[in-house]
Amino acid sequence: MAGTGGHDKKLGIKGAGAVAALALVLGAGLTTPAAAGVWRATPSLEVAETWTDNVDLDSVEREYDFITRITPGINISGRGGRLDMFLDYKANFLIFARDDENTDLRHQLRSSLNSEVVEDWLFLDARASINQQFLERGGSISRNDDNVTDNRRTVQNYSISPSIKRPLGTFATAVARYRVGYVRVGAPENTTVIPVAEILDDTMTQQGRFELNSGRRFTRLNWQLSADYTYYDRFNGRRDSERTIFMADGGYRVNQWLRLEGMVGYEKLTDRTLSSRPSGFIWNAGATLTPGPRTTLSFRGGRRYERDNWSVRGIYRISERSSFTLYYVEEITTTYNILQDSLEEDPIFNPDLPGLDNGQGSLIDRSFRRKRLSATFAGSRKRNSFALTGFWEDRAGEGAFRGEDNYGVTGSFNRQLSRYMNFSMGGTYQHTKFTDGINRSDDFYSAQVGLNYLLSENLSGGVTYFHTNRQSSFDLRDLKENAVRVSLKATF
Repeated sequence: MAGTGGHDKKLGIKGAGAVAALALVLGAGLTTPAAAGVWRATPSLEVAETWTDNVDLDSVEREYDFITRITPGINISGRGGRLDMFLDYKANFLIFARDDENTDLRHQLRSSLNSEVVEDWLFLDARASINQQFLERGGSISRNDDNVTDNRRTVQNYSISPSIKRPLGTFATAVARYRVGYVRVGAPENTTVIPVAEILDDTMTQQGRFELNSGRRFTRLNWQLSADYTYYDRFNGRRDSERTIFMADGGYRVNQWLRLEGMVGYEKLTDRTLSSRPSGFIWNAGATLTPGPRTTLSFRGGRRYERDNWSVRGIYRISERSSFTLYYVEEITTTYNILQDSLEEDPIFNPDLPGLDNGQGSLIDRSFRRKRLSATFAGSRKRNSFALTGFWEDRAGEGAFRGEDNYGVTGSFNRQLSRYMNFSMGGTYQHTKFTDGINRSDDFYSAQVGLNYLLSENLSGGVTYFHTNRQSSFDLRDLKENAVRVSLKATF
């Protein structure tokens, strides 16, 4: 039996990640009073056949293959008086016609649980995801995931966080939170670009945070005092790190459209992958503008990480069904933090592989300075829905760190052709420049076009075409793939 993605042949503890995540979320749900609510469980079974003209994602010798994918799954959602829960799990069993040694089992999971364990006092938040991601941006990558490459590995990502909230009259609300996070990446025996020692290692964090938030007594003035300590325990034992932050943040509403904001604090970052280890006094100042009911723009500028630091967030609601959002941030972060932050996103299962859109980079086990700018226009009109995002992201580290500078655009479009038929398409362009002295740059293009037909209330079929094309300044890194997938899915 194969492993959980990309020839990770050791099932054992690694392959049991999906079971552990299911137990984490379901166990927490079963021990929590849900009260009356609406609950729904939907089992499913999907069978798909994929033809690809580059099954190994090889840059030189392209070989075709037929892949049979058998996917049992279950979707559970529920909302009770004190419990919200979502879980979507799929087990993808892939059978390769021309080389049965590539037979593989790949888990996919997305789940979240929010619970009020003790009314108005003890709360619990648990989240988990399992998917396949590309280890390095410079290795073999594709829009299609029914293929074989040592550059793909299963990423397990979990967090659980109990918290206590107590009001202190009308003056303030006290919040004490403890969070445990864990990320596991099935590392390969070798890689083509990044040394194995640089690939994200299994990491666990323990975070303690205390907040004191302004209460109902304060109307125009809102404030927060916080103390935060996080310890990063890397299982290789070489790069453990810690971060301590004390912060006072506040805002004063001048009038209906202007709110002045600012922050002062102290931060200490201890990380062996950073030679400077920036620590000291931090501050910023800015404002939130609300010139109308459909527009909000927040910006701040100050000093952090021993450099000038800026951030911008904005949204313009063009209509009830369309909006434009803007986002810019500068920070010192890690791949681990980015993965953990992704758990906070809306937990709707997405089978598309991460790492191709929105400038996500390689899974590197180092801290790095990150600048990210993105702008998104999304909405729906009648039978159409669409999204278009432009992005730029720069990741720069120190020493032997291989930085990456990305920019590009990604878009999607869906149209309900009839009651039974749906058309979808999407595409990505991303330019990546590797800033480690090798003077390499890649242009990555991908496209996907699909048609889905509802055969009956519980049975649907579809056909999808995938195209991948990478043009690199290194000829041996050029890569192309075309794939066609025909699928049939039943829900029960």
